[in-house]
Amino acid sequence: MIGRALEPKAKWLDYRYKEMVENVPICIKDTPSLLKLLREIASLEPTTLLLTCNVKSIYSIIPHQAGRKAMGRILTNSLYYSGPPVELTLELLQLLLSNNYFNFEKTWYKQIAGTSMGAAMFIFEQEHILTPLQDNILFYCRYINDILMIWKGTLESRQQMLEKINNLDTLAGLTMSVDIQTVDFLDVCLYKEDTKIAYTSFSKPTDRNTLLHANSYHPQHLKDSLPYSQILRVIRNYSNLANA
Repeated sequence: MIGRALEPKAKWLDYRYKEMVENVPICIKDTPSLLKLLREIASLEPTTLLLTCNVKSIYSIIPHQAGRKAMGRILTNSLYYSGPPVELTLELLQLLLSNNYFNFEKTWYKQIAGTSMGAAMFIFEQEHILTPLQDNILFYCRYINDILMIWKGTLESRQQMLEKINNLDTLAGLTMSVDIQTVDFLDVCLYKEDTKIAYTSFSKPTDRNTLLHANSYHPQHLKDSLPYSQILRVIRNYSNLANA
């Protein structure tokens, strides 16, 4: 669908969906919004666990009917949806899902489940999975398919949660990392310090340190802004600047 006749319609639908997602409290849009929420946590117990989860192959596994049903529920219950009638939007969604094509090595394929990577629409519902487990969840947020939780339960209850989710009648599954002291999420390393969450900057091992040559033909204001923006990032990503 990328670069094809239906792509503008998919982008419009994606825009409408993002309007609602940005107003969902558990969905964060960037690192500053994450850190703001973490600073509001009153206190942590010594046995509290830090968990990060990743939804496996999220674009390609969502059944079309399940995605349509989830979208309908979200549109109906949202206070922020201001588009055309819900049924019309769902018909457009069905059209896009039923005509989702991609090209690989000069051959065209029709995707019969999920959406192709990079398609301008993304539908996934997982809150109903975690609702029965909320007694053990002190904190929960999601950035696309990356999830951060602060877990009040035991390691055994954490394992039971993971097994329950991965045994659901769906292709969706989670991979999970857990630690009693520290986890990496987005571009920060989170760790417990006394009863609070502290943080430092984090980069993945595969991250490339791209540089802009001072004699490049980029506008001078852009080159001048790079050191400034990186210093701001350091100030933002360190709860204790003495560790920077």
